[in-house]
Amino acid sequence: MALEETLSVSLRALEERVRMAERLAENARERGQNPIRADRRLREAERARRIAAQMRGLIETSPATEADAAD
Repeated sequence: MALEETLSVSLRALEERVRMAERLAENARERGQNPIRADRRLREAERARRIAAQMRGLIETSPATEADAAD
């Protein structure tokens, strides 16, 4: 259960990182800032999104999750 909880907390943090990076990229573009900065933020968001997807897979296949589903 502790591992699943840790993964869930980490997943939420990653999802927030995705949202923040996307907002920063959007703000940079709206303000006409260096497009490289916005692109960097979007790459950061995509990387965090991929890691979050992997974490979701770990949570879904963790023995604790499967045991909870059986109850």
